[in-house]
Amino acid sequence: MIQYESLLAQARSTEVAAESSYVKARAALSRATGSILDDNRISVAAAEKGSK
Repeated sequence: MIQYESLLAQARSTEVAAESSYVKARAALSRATGSILDDNRISVAAAEKGSK
């Protein structure tokens, strides 16, 4: 039983690491393609005007 719990904990750790890598890779792609503001629905024009 303890071996299975250990394997489950290891699998969850691997899943969290994979998700973290995925999020970092998406952010890097958005920066590289220049779409990070659009991807996050941020408008520079609206920010300059002080609106949302």
